Amino acid sequence: MSLTASPFPPIADYAFLSNCHTGALVAPDGSVDWLCVPAFDSPSAFGNLLDRGAGSFRLGPYGINTPTARTYVPGTNVMTTTWHTPGGWILVHDAARPCVPREALFRLVEAVENDAVGGLLAMPVADTLKRGDGDAEPRVARTEAREALWQAQTPQMFRYGVLARAYAAPGGADASDDALVVERLAARGACAMPRLVMGSPSNLKITWPEDFALAAAILASQARQEDAA
Repeated sequence: MSLTASPFPPIADYAFLSNCHTGALVAPDGSVDWLCVPAFDSPSAFGNLLDRGAGSFRLGPYGINTPTARTYVPGTNVMTTTWHTPGGWILVHDAARPCVPREALFRLVEAVENDAVGGLLAMPVADTLKRGDGDAEPRVARTEAREALWQAQTPQMFRYGVLARAYAAPGGADASDDALVVERLAARGACAMPRLVMGSPSNLKITWPEDFALAAAILASQARQEDAA
């Protein structure tokens, strides 16, 4: 018996995608190794499942053959595959911000998609900022200039390689948000500072009990706008 490793993945490792008329078998590396079109009993367009020279079509990043995760969208034949590449993107979102508008997300992606580092949604500070003196019954220590100050929001979108290096650096895990971790990396000259992208006033962070009612009102308004579109 030959001990040579088989060039074929185990059949159990294949994902099955179908439109109920035909089906495709997708290998773990994203290669479509079997597909008959337009029907199940049609001749095979890709037959790599049986013969490594019988053709395939691969969807995946160059040079990365093992995805980080593969999962079916519940109730569907849709397969979601996650790849981690040095130049790929990570979107970090705070679960306490349930009202981020779709338009703000689009702005973020469009603004940083060609950036070497990434950026975050944020809003220019509109209120006057007072610094307290730290006492139990605080008084104003001074008024802070609000020019050029921004209030950070999420999502925050960074290159995977940049964010991984930032968290691997000393003190990487001790930060109030992911942008700060990248800022520390940039301060050491390892990358550029994150970009600031205009967020939205409706992208509030639920912090106080009163915020729940406000968030519910914002979500209801967004739903009505979606229905009217």
